[in-house]
Amino acid sequence: MQIIIDVSTWTQTEKNYLQAAAVALLYQYDNSFDGHGISVKDAVIEILDSLNPPTNLADIWSASNLKAFISDAIETARITSEAAQLEAIARETEIATNEFTDIKLSQINTWIDNQVDAIGNLADAKVFLKTFLKKLARFVISRS
Repeated sequence: MQIIIDVSTWTQTEKNYLQAAAVALLYQYDNSFDGHGISVKDAVIEILDSLNPPTNLADIWSASNLKAFISDAIETARITSEAAQLEAIARETEIATNEFTDIKLSQINTWIDNQVDAIGNLADAKVFLKTFLKKLARFVISRS
């Protein structure tokens, strides 16, 4: 069974998503579909060796359904990519500005001694510990 989709106004990215959209939409409609594959070539979607294709396949694979699915997928990918880029920038910034970035092993004992010596009471200790743990966690996570 074949369905022809008019993709003349689609971008190349949208065309690239066509087979994935066809598979996903058919699976959403009937997750027990018994075909052995879906092929897309030159905007022709074909179910390969299907024993029982859905009768309303033209509705499932309408150009508007496919285009909507593809637009959602592209937008989700864009949002995910932007979030990943922002996270990468945050990590790079943290590594560049964190005071643990350039500390040498030989300096650690002196640094800790100086920090602890500056603690005058329990409230100071609490502030130091919270600050230290936050800086250390941010540094470790940024490096991973």
